[in-house]
Amino acid sequence: MKLKRGLFADDERSKKVKIHAASSAYFYSLYFWLILFAFQRYFDNDDLLIIGLIGMALSLYISWLFTRNKKGLD
Repeated sequence: MKLKRGLFADDERSKKVKIHAASSAYFYSLYFWLILFAFQRYFDNDDLLIIGLIGMALSLYISWLFTRNKKGLD
């Protein structure tokens, strides 16, 4: 709808928020995977994969929640 009126879909701040949230979520998900691999013997392989993927998605969402209201990204 916005593209039909000649407006951009995202402004510069939205792009910066997405990039910053994705970079911090990547960092947190690496540590999450390391913790999961430390407790690997307590999980099946399928459960480990599902928990890891859900953890990655949650880390992206949580980091986006904290980043969207952060000052100084302009």
